[in-house]
Amino acid sequence: MLNWLIVGGGIHGTYLSHLLRHACGVPDAKIRVLDPEDGALAGWFRNTKNTGMAYLRSPMVHHIGLTPSSLKQFSKKWRERKCSIAPYERPKLSMFNAHCRHVIERHRLEDLREQGRAERILLKGNHVVVESDRGQLVARRVVLALGSAAPRVPAWAAGLQQQGVMVNHLFAPDFCSDCLPVHGLTVVVGAGISAAQFALKALERGAERVVVISKKAPQVHQFDADPGWLGPKYMNRFNRERDFGLRREMISRARRRGSMPSDVYHRLEHQRRAGEVLWLEGVVRQARQQDGQALLEVGNQSLVADRVILATGFDNTPPGQAMIEHLAQEHGLRRSPCGFPQTDRFLRWHPRVFMAGALGELSLGPVARNIAGARRAGNVLSYLLRRS
Repeated sequence: MLNWLIVGGGIHGTYLSHLLRHACGVPDAKIRVLDPEDGALAGWFRNTKNTGMAYLRSPMVHHIGLTPSSLKQFSKKWRERKCSIAPYERPKLSMFNAHCRHVIERHRLEDLREQGRAERILLKGNHVVVESDRGQLVARRVVLALGSAAPRVPAWAAGLQQQGVMVNHLFAPDFCSDCLPVHGLTVVVGAGISAAQFALKALERGAERVVVISKKAPQVHQFDADPGWLGPKYMNRFNRERDFGLRREMISRARRRGSMPSDVYHRLEHQRRAGEVLWLEGVVRQARQQDGQALLEVGNQSLVADRVILATGFDNTPPGQAMIEHLAQEHGLRRSPCGFPQTDRFLRWHPRVFMAGALGELSLGPVARNIAGARRAGNVLSYLLRRS
């Protein structure tokens, strides 16, 4: 029987496996990471490549190494110039990814992985059974680090997909931005950093015309939540709040959805002024297929798009919703009105079931989904293990 089973092998699951094994002393044979991807961080590598990310939004101290200075030390030997960008010393993606691969290889984190998709969680006596599409795993404790829910696809876009129009979500598992044609009109739908980065990448690949459809003008914020949420400045009040519905409201107000840092904005603005990209404010009122293309009505304008790329984020439902609902109903576990688990300060939803990432945000706060949130979850689990 495993001591710990982590469900989800992205940034959060990989970091927590590293922490539990090499900082908390959990033996190799007693920890596993269950994930459907064919390698650690495969989803992260794919998504960041597809968006065209050049520099992370997070600062240099946020990574999957154990010490805050790990990435900084790695950068001193990096072969490329300008391995970070101001402000806050944000690392270059290529270097960050190389550091991730270095940590994974050096600490043999791939050896802890089991490939499979979790389908159901059963609480049995003093252990947990996780049923996957490739069999069962049994552990004393399970951590759900599932990332975000499914990519959000507007109804009009789903309709176009059914009619055979080239409509892709930026974060769909089968999407490949480097495989897209560049002729004709590329329409990007979204307001934030991912939409802007992809539009810039499309231009770099030689896209003929690019239009971004957004509900609002570009919003510039260095981070997607105020840095005060990384420490006690805002978290003390958050932790004192016992009403989980109010905690959700605090998270929603704190998140700067649909925003981008200044460096991305300046690059985008340069291309806008050069006439290379059009930022069109409005919503898609109507959409239909016309000779294999997408005819979009936005305000009083009509666009005929050869392809539509959605940078519309993710659904607001809990990741792994079916598993969460089953656990809640079978064992009377409490959920907030938003459907997310009401965990205690140690991220426990049940004595043997822990939440990280998005599922832990009602305890971790607005940064829960970020790399900083992975490190915060690690701090909580390591503190709990020291006490036990």
